[in-house]
Amino acid sequence: MKPNFLTTSLAGMLTVLVLVSCEDVVNIDLATGPAQVAVDGWITNNEGPQRIRVTLTNGYLNEKSPPPAAGAVVRVTDDAGTVFEFTDPKATGYYTWTPKNNEKLGKVGRKYYLTVDYKGQSYLAFSEIKNVPKLDSITFEKDRRVSQPNAPEGYRAELWAVDLKGEGDNYWLRTFRNGKLLNAPNNITVLYDAGFSANADTDGFTFIRPARRSINPDSLYNLNDDVMVEIRSIPIEAFYFFQELRIQVNNGGLFASPPNNVSTNVFNVTELITQNGGGTNGLNIPALLKQNPRDFLPQLQTINGRSKQKAVGFFGAAATNTITVKVTEKLVRPKQ
Repeated sequence: MKPNFLTTSLAGMLTVLVLVSCEDVVNIDLATGPAQVAVDGWITNNEGPQRIRVTLTNGYLNEKSPPPAAGAVVRVTDDAGTVFEFTDPKATGYYTWTPKNNEKLGKVGRKYYLTVDYKGQSYLAFSEIKNVPKLDSITFEKDRRVSQPNAPEGYRAELWAVDLKGEGDNYWLRTFRNGKLLNAPNNITVLYDAGFSANADTDGFTFIRPARRSINPDSLYNLNDDVMVEIRSIPIEAFYFFQELRIQVNNGGLFASPPNNVSTNVFNVTELITQNGGGTNGLNIPALLKQNPRDFLPQLQTINGRSKQKAVGFFGAAATNTITVKVTEKLVRPKQ
């Protein structure tokens, strides 16, 4: 018998009912591993207090703020042997060093170790402060977002700066609009010399145009907006850290890859310093700093790989320069 519309429709409905009846809800129990120490800290050559945040990691699906790693002993030691104590009397996870008698922590050319002792485990990180270029100027042109053709015109900013001579300088650009940091994933801008890649051969050049224009918000600027750009000199490890971070925060959609922890420069070194009194306070930091810490980085990575209490995050040291302008017609150039 030739099937008619009614029999075909009934067959289709029955198929759907069978499929629906076979549908089960599967609840996946994601096991929560041990909490890890998480470090988020930068020291700079700026005057005033310096702060390093030390917390514990949450489960992947836990949306609460990470708990503080209260009661840790946090120190920064420079290659001259000076020790800077960071304290957290209110147990917030924000450990602060406050200068006395015109002290200054960060200095260009110095190397620094961060040590964190927490619940019987010792963590170690290394960074150094390199020089940073001057930010020459910021100019603007009237424009509108290509993705928003019906949006009103705004002002597109362009930053002008020149990379320092000598291959391998790394920088981090941070932009503030009316005092608020632009911190969307696409605002993470790190440079290798004047470009985005170590293979670009941009040593000593003016920053490439995509870098110069990376300081814009999604909606562009308005007249009388205050625009501040800070440039930080960063170590090569930070350059790759931010590249990985940007990949992970943008990792989504149909073809997303499984999420991974971003590489860290904070290592659990309890095994390494057992013979030094059981804590990083007993480790001869000045002696280590006279070496090239990158020479024993593979050893630290191996030790950290065996540890059940690893660390995540990043500790860095940077020199900074800033430029602040107000969007005015005087700074607007003809569109190119």
